Parts: sequence; C-alpha cells; structure tokens
Amino acid sequence: MTDDSELPPQVGEWPPRRPQTQESNAWRGLMLLSIGVFAFTVAAWIYWQDDRVPPEETLQLDREVEDSPRPAAMNRMRTVLASVAPVYKPNLATVPPWLWATPDLSTTNDQNGIARENLRDLLSEADWHPRGKAWFEEDLGIHGAWTSLVIVKQVEAAYLMRRGEEEAAFRAAIDIVRLAARIRQIPAWPSYYERSLQMVERGCQSLADLLKNSKLASARLLAFQDEFIKYAPSDKELSTALSHWYLFEKKLMLGPESREAPDTLPGGVVFERPGRLFFKPNRTLALFVRSFQDLRDEADKAPYSRSSQASQRVSRIGSRPGLPNSQGEAYFARRFGPYLELPERQSIARAQHLVVATIFAIRRFHAEYGRLPPNLVNLRSDYIKDLPLDPFSGEPLNYDFVTRVVSSVGTNFVKDANVRPADPPLANPREIAAQASTDR
Repeated sequence: MTDDSELPPQVGEWPPRRPQTQESNAWRGLMLLSIGVFAFTVAAWIYWQDDRVPPEETLQLDREVEDSPRPAAMNRMRTVLASVAPVYKPNLATVPPWLWATPDLSTTNDQNGIARENLRDLLSEADWHPRGKAWFEEDLGIHGAWTSLVIVKQVEAAYLMRRGEEEAAFRAAIDIVRLAARIRQIPAWPSYYERSLQMVERGCQSLADLLKNSKLASARLLAFQDEFIKYAPSDKELSTALSHWYLFEKKLMLGPESREAPDTLPGGVVFERPGRLFFKPNRTLALFVRSFQDLRDEADKAPYSRSSQASQRVSRIGSRPGLPNSQGEAYFARRFGPYLELPERQSIARAQHLVVATIFAIRRFHAEYGRLPPNLVNLRSDYIKDLPLDPFSGEPLNYDFVTRVVSSVGTNFVKDANVRPADPPLANPREIAAQASTDR
C-alpha cells in the first residue's frame, strides 16, 4: 500500500490540478492589459470629453452694441474720478455728513469744488451712449474714488441745507440718484450696476434727512418728487443686466473662443483657467446659463416667493475635487457667487426709493395743511398716484402716524410695530425705515 505522503502533489486531489503553462499566463496577461486599456480609455474619455455648446436662447440675449466713437461721458467720468479729494479726516467717512460739524462740511466742500463742477458737466453731458464699445475697454466702476465722490455730494447737500439753501441742497442729493440711474445703464461691466445700488442708498439717505425738516412749498417738493421718481431702479433693468453679465462672464472665461465681437471683450482681461483635464468649458458655461436664467426668474418675482435655485447650485458644487469638471465648477462658484445677492439688493434699493418717494408725498401734504396725514390713504391721487407697495411684502408700506416713520418690512419679512429708523436712515435691510418729520 502506497503512503499518500509519497505521492506527487497532483495525485489524490479532485479535480486534479493542471500544470500551468507559459501560454496560459500570456493569455491572462493580455486579457488584463486589454481591460486596463479599455478602463483607461473610458476614464480618459469621461475626463476629456466636453458637452455641446449650451443653448443661450432662454436668456433673451441682446448683443447689439454701438459703433459710435468714444462717448464724451467716458472721458468726463475719468476726469471726475481723478479730481475727487478724499475726506481729509478719515474718521468722518464713517459718519453721516449731516452729523458733521459745520467747519468739516465747509472744508470738504471747498476741497472738492473742481470735482463738483466736473460732476455737473458729466451729468449734463448728452453724449453717453452707454452701449458703446468703448465702455468695454476699462472698468471704471471699480475706481476707488466713487465712494469719496458720493460723500462729497452728501456733504454738499448737508452744507447747503445748514446754510438755508434748501433747493440747492435737494438738487445736490438728487444728483446722487441721477448719477446712479446713468451708470446703471452701462452694461459693459457688472461693477457699474453694483455701484449704482450703493448710490441709490446714499442718495435716499440724504433726501430722507432733508425731507424731515423741509420748509419748501408743496409745488417745489412736487418738482423734486417727480424727478426723483424718474430715477427709480426697476426689476426690468436688473433682468436685462443679468443677460449682459452672462455675456460678460462668457467672454471673460473664453476670450476669443467665445466668438463674441472682439472689440467687446472686457478690456482684454481673460482669467487664467485650470488645465483642460478638470475644466470643461462648455459644461462650465452651461452652469452660467442655467444660473443666470434662474436669477432672471428670481428678479421677476417678489422676494417672498423666490426659491434661490442658483444659490443652491453654487453651494452644492462649490468644492468637489477629482470630478471630471471639478476645476470648472470651482471657477463657476467663485465667479457667480457675487451675483447671488443682486436680486435682494435690488429689492432693498427699490424699498429705499419707495420710502423716500412716500415721504415726499407726506411732506407735500404737510406743506399744504400744516399737519401730517393720519394715513397713507389720504395721499392717494393728489400726492401719490397709488399706494406704494412694499417689494418685500406686496402690501402697502407701513406708516406710523405717532412715530412719523415710513417703513418696509425688509429682508426678514416681519412687520414690527415699533420700527425705529437706523442711523443713517434706510441703512438696516431688515427694517428699511425713515422718519417723515420731526414735528406733527
């Protein structure tokens, strides 16, 4: 009898093992290599292949620009910004000018006499052509002198009021919202619109301060009221601007590859994009298309009915490293983020403007009757065309006869029974309020 321990390893096993040959090892290696090549090809295709160019029709794009020569307003704007002297005491820049000491108002006003004259020339200039190609050459909206320029006009209004030159003071304050309306029409760079919203707030603040102590007759207040209303920011302006900014971002990202007019590329500025492997231009562009369309839809809705789909998209894809378009998504989130606040900021500017327009009507009533109206209904037809509706609630603005405060519910959508204006007025977005009068 044979001992099993003396048998070769293959004997006594079932099924019996077959000896491995060089030929079988070669086939297995070839198969593994084929699978590896196939997997690499699929992965490379996924990471390299881009989508088709996204359809843009939903944005209702208007690519028409003017071939007119450089508008005179552009040169005047450069002159104005170059001539502005900053506030000579830096701490004053954080204080509303109507609270400044009279010597500080006088000094600042004198230092900026040339700038104020240059601004008058700019505002009276007829050659603006806001859609001219020359505006694409340089982004004047980011110039640091804009903030100082607005303070200079607020200082002028406060100083003239203190000297008893009330009509001139109103003119200086209205110049701020007038300038805001002008630069809001320039679609070349998003900074102009953002700067415009800042000017609306500052202009409305100065007018609110002037109105609560105004001694002007009703007829003069009506003239200023009518002019002020003409410069109101509208949601239609924002909706149109959003389409222009999509084109701006497209040209900024793709440069000449965008196939847009070469002389409308934004100042020759093209951001350096990441490598092709993790950046798909068309897929990234599709993110901009969908998000700008969402913002256009948001701009057409009341604030309380907005869904913020674009905001959710940005937060969802902000950081997903390693995915086929991770760098493109990161680029989109970084560039699109600042646009998300615009619908709300637009609503804030509209509410600020409506509050001041309502106070104009209240002050006209006061000028004629020597008392404040008990209710906004008393202003209809004679002082305002219809009751102004709060952009944030869809209901008439709040008016408290006892505290003499006109207000919007603001961004928290809560009607507060004891609203107190911020200092400066209209500055609190949660309670956009201003006092209509210091007396009854």
